[in-house]
Amino acid sequence: MGSELTQRLQAKFETPVTVSIQRPASGPATSPEELTLELPPVPVKTLGLGFAAGRITAIQTGSIAAKSDLRVGDIIEAVNDQPIQNALQLPARIGALAGKQIKFSVRRRTEPVEGTGGSKAEPKSEMVEVTLPGPEQASFDPIADIAGELSLGGMGIAFEVRPIITSVDPTHWQPNDAFRVGDELLQIQWQASPETQQELSTQFRPEAFETFTLGSKFTVATLYDMLQSLPAGSKVKCWVRRDGKTVDAVASLEYAKDWYWHQRGIALSPLMSTHQTDSVATALNLGLWETTRRFNDVLDFLRLLVTGKIGAKGVGGPIAIAEAAGSEASFGVSRLMLFLTLLSANLAILNFLPIPALDGGHMVFLIAEAIRGKPLNEALQVRLTMLGVLGLLSLMAFVIVKDIMRLMT
Repeated sequence: MGSELTQRLQAKFETPVTVSIQRPASGPATSPEELTLELPPVPVKTLGLGFAAGRITAIQTGSIAAKSDLRVGDIIEAVNDQPIQNALQLPARIGALAGKQIKFSVRRRTEPVEGTGGSKAEPKSEMVEVTLPGPEQASFDPIADIAGELSLGGMGIAFEVRPIITSVDPTHWQPNDAFRVGDELLQIQWQASPETQQELSTQFRPEAFETFTLGSKFTVATLYDMLQSLPAGSKVKCWVRRDGKTVDAVASLEYAKDWYWHQRGIALSPLMSTHQTDSVATALNLGLWETTRRFNDVLDFLRLLVTGKIGAKGVGGPIAIAEAAGSEASFGVSRLMLFLTLLSANLAILNFLPIPALDGGHMVFLIAEAIRGKPLNEALQVRLTMLGVLGLLSLMAFVIVKDIMRLMT
């Protein structure tokens, strides 16, 4: 239901939409209230800077782009012969072309070839035109779990946004000629007064007012996501690199013209349901189903962790476990018991990983003994077990320190 609502709102991101809602009865009223509201399109809040498009980093399997000649590494420079002045606007431009053919002009790096003297020529780039059908409807859903990138939803393309300025609207800046095309954005800071920070302390964490440095974790794309949560009219200080020197100026965060955000400011609460049993048999069946589900959840998490799709931020130690247990207990004993089911499944799986010092490691030693017909060298088993213990202690220390650092920040 929530996903369908999001898709419908995204498909009409440029136009007003009418929604019908049901509000629970209040006071003496016995029936819920039916309301019809019109939600206007939401302009993007911008600093008046355009940024360069980077390379395509991912193409979704089975997508429109996967069936074309587009390749990972290509850089999109124009759409339907219109140059890209601001890569941040590219998802909205593609969304507005839903149902129409789209011609991408991309710059592609060519492979160097052997020269007549046996040496390789310098790699070059060439312009390539690729025409393909547009998405069925405007979509802004991410196509890859890659932080800091933009997606062309419906096309199956994820691409980088480089911190190189390609256009400047002087009406945002003090002074208005502070920045130039070609400058590289380095840092940014929300210039909120102490009074404003105190007033907004319930909505923003203290680190929201710190200086953010552009890099692999905090990119131009994540910056503009963050800016949408700030109040319009906020003063933002930026630092750029120009000819080896650092230049700074203050901008006013204002609403853009003819550029709309795909979010409407609606947040949905998670769907919750209660399962009740009327016999021991149905209770056992429900318990088996819940245990299997939690078991698969742990396996999925480990798979994402091993493949690098979830980094260190996805793990927690005893403090995080206690916080999660407290949160679940606030919903009642049943929710706490279900959380303990997840915790038990997690411990069971981890205990049987092939790590020396755990039961899984002992199983590996026993299997090796069965195959060889004799036990492994005792000294080797001791060394491997000590390595396993050292690894487990290091992991415990890491997650505990991570928990403490999270509480401190």
